[in-house]
Amino acid sequence: MPTAYNQGMKATSGDQSLKVEQVNGVMTGIKAPKNITKIQLSYTPPYYYLLITITIFGIICSIIFTRWARQK
Repeated sequence: MPTAYNQGMKATSGDQSLKVEQVNGVMTGIKAPKNITKIQLSYTPPYYYLLITITIFGIICSIIFTRWARQK
């Protein structure tokens, strides 16, 4: 597949999960049986859910701090 490989890529075909590999140094390779005609490729950046959690926590802390600072 002519796409640069990144960790977090997942490939599926229907209900079947397919293996995504790094090939030729930087390219993406997907091992699939010959009878598969459609492959869905998805990407989730590494640490995505951790960063979302930290962001939400930071927003909540800033709201609490702002309310506390206004009361003084």
